Amino acid sequence: MNTRDCLLSLELLRDFVARVVPPDVYLRNLIVDHIETSNKRLWALRESMRIDEERFAALFGLPLDEYHRYEKEGNPVPVDFLQTVSSKLSISIEWLLCKCPILPIPEPKSVREQK
Repeated sequence: MNTRDCLLSLELLRDFVARVVPPDVYLRNLIVDHIETSNKRLWALRESMRIDEERFAALFGLPLDEYHRYEKEGNPVPVDFLQTVSSKLSISIEWLLCKCPILPIPEPKSVREQK
């Protein structure tokens, strides 16, 4: 199963759970229990754009090893970097900070628009 199919499967599961589980319980289980993190959100965003870590890091003027740490689970992601991503790609900062459900993944500006 490719990444797109996995994400679509997750979205179907999210839709089912959202209909069955009250929103406050759903959000608490995702965010308070740290199942969802900014690290995972950056990865999901980058994958939805279909670009590799090197190209994504270059969009923000970061060395690859520094950006790679941001995607690695357990490492802190600087809020100022998340704000830059939010601004540059028109992605909700609340989504990047895990203050709303993971899916659907917001539609970022295309990479071509960034040049």
